[in-house]
Amino acid sequence: MIRKVWLNGFRNFSDMLLLLSANDAVIILGKNNQGKTNLLEALFFMINGKSPRESQSEYLIQFDVQEALMGALLEIDGQEKKLYVRLQRDGQKVITLDEKVFRSFTMLKKWVNLAYLSADVIRVLQESPGNRRQFFDDFLTGYYPAYGAVLKKYKGCISQKNQILKQGGGKEALRVWNYTLLDLSEEIVKFRLQGSELLTEELNQLLKRLDFPFGERVLMLYQVPRYECEIKDFLAGYRSFLSSRLEDGMMKEFQAGYSLYGPHRDDFSILLDGKSLFHFFSRGVNRVMAILLTLAGLSLRYTQTGAFPIFLLDDTFAELDFEMKKRLLPFIRSKTQLFYTTVLEEDRQLLGTAKVIEIESGSIKEVHR
Repeated sequence: MIRKVWLNGFRNFSDMLLLLSANDAVIILGKNNQGKTNLLEALFFMINGKSPRESQSEYLIQFDVQEALMGALLEIDGQEKKLYVRLQRDGQKVITLDEKVFRSFTMLKKWVNLAYLSADVIRVLQESPGNRRQFFDDFLTGYYPAYGAVLKKYKGCISQKNQILKQGGGKEALRVWNYTLLDLSEEIVKFRLQGSELLTEELNQLLKRLDFPFGERVLMLYQVPRYECEIKDFLAGYRSFLSSRLEDGMMKEFQAGYSLYGPHRDDFSILLDGKSLFHFFSRGVNRVMAILLTLAGLSLRYTQTGAFPIFLLDDTFAELDFEMKKRLLPFIRSKTQLFYTTVLEEDRQLLGTAKVIEIESGSIKEVHR
């Protein structure tokens, strides 16, 4: 848990101090461009050593200073620990925990987990298949340790194969890598099918518990382009299908200069009461389901690690009406500490016991209960 936050020179915070009671939930209220998101960004940076939205760390430091200082009082396994992070203009980071200097953020991430969800959470369902594959890979790597190793081998195989395709190597050289690709693809798809079943079950439990009015049954479907098969027979015919695609599509791959077939091209879709979520439901419903999908993945991992992450919710509920927010936010609050940004005064009512802070021009203007 986070008990205290101090910022100096980070984004638009010249000097900011936030004191929290044990397990406080925090609603961060303010107009646009006042610093609400910057506070969440600082919290994320202190634990992960990077921003969830800015790749250039120099832009996290106030324009007229040489470094940003961040501090937090953390409660870990019932013990308080003082964390300080110094971010310098050249990108160097100095991490101190209880006066002990750490070289990386790896140990911090073992003790404290943060989940940052912005308004972009909907992208996992409404944009490119790459976003969905990334979600899938992140979840499976955390849930099945062996999956990460297989995925790493698969990416290495694709890289080697692409070199042959770019250099115009022969078909026999390509076939050698395709044989390896078949074995690894089969393993990856097996994991992904298992993951689809787990997420489907967890999504249905969440949907039932939160009693949303827009649907009763969710089905998550793993999709391989041009492969049509009953779910129960999916793996039985997959290797033969992919083998044919690799063999018949060699000339297309040589022309393209990169690999066109395999799990790195796959996708998944979600059906709600038998209808496509993307095509038959509003953006609001798609947003709710994207949030639930994230919660489902974290809940499954939580059963293994026992460490449900602190939630940083940055305008995550945009486009949702008050009733939907009233279902989601208290449920998340029941699982973990959370920080929630909003521009809406009515959102004060979502969590009766939360600490409400108002931010204006990088300063805490007021604090309420």
